[in-house]
Amino acid sequence: MEELFAHLGINWKLLIAQGVNFFALVLLLNYFLYKPLVKLMNDRRARIEEGLKNADDAKKRLAEIDDLRQAEVMKGEKAALVIIEDANKSGQAHKDKIKKEAEAEAEAMKKKTEELGRRLIQREMENLEKNSKELIEKAIFESVGLHPTEIDHKLVSDAVGAIKRLRS
Repeated sequence: MEELFAHLGINWKLLIAQGVNFFALVLLLNYFLYKPLVKLMNDRRARIEEGLKNADDAKKRLAEIDDLRQAEVMKGEKAALVIIEDANKSGQAHKDKIKKEAEAEAEAMKKKTEELGRRLIQREMENLEKNSKELIEKAIFESVGLHPTEIDHKLVSDAVGAIKRLRS
């Protein structure tokens, strides 16, 4: 066998040394490069999933707020109907006066409830945009390795705009 290696011009000691070097290199690369890279990717995936979960939670909260707003509108409308029924029972003479007052009160309650709903939705959207911007800046910082003040603000604005479009 040694004769065959010598004839082919292969030094078996050098071949074994190269094999040991190769496996040492594989082990070092695995330890110092591959494992940290996989950990970094898994951490990033977890942060992205957390961000998506937070966005879903925000959508659920917005839906709950909308439901509350609709319930308040319904309460206002029901209250107006009760007032109207009482006015009809109390007498024909006061019917027109009481009906106008009840309708005005119902409209005021409806406007007040709608305004409250709009303010709640606006506040939640501002919170969502703020949290989204912070999350996007953090994700870019973690993936690119630059401080958020060094990152092109257009990227952040585009991402926030995309979230707004998703909401629409």
